[in-house]
Amino acid sequence: DDDFGGDYAGNIPRNKRPRTIDDDEDFKEHVEEEHAPGAATGIVLILRDSLKKSEEDCKLYQ
Repeated sequence: DDDFGGDYAGNIPRNKRPRTIDDDEDFKEHVEEEHAPGAATGIVLILRDSLKKSEEDCKLYQ
């Protein structure tokens, strides 16, 4: 049962306390930061867009 020393970045829980409007005046900015996609999710979204564009291009040339 190795916990990687307990300070491994992968052990940080991703569930954060939901913010309320009363938390601060920059509510919207903070919500967008907290819900920003991670690196892997970002790559998947980019690849999905690229595949969609490729499919559209193939349909144009057929």
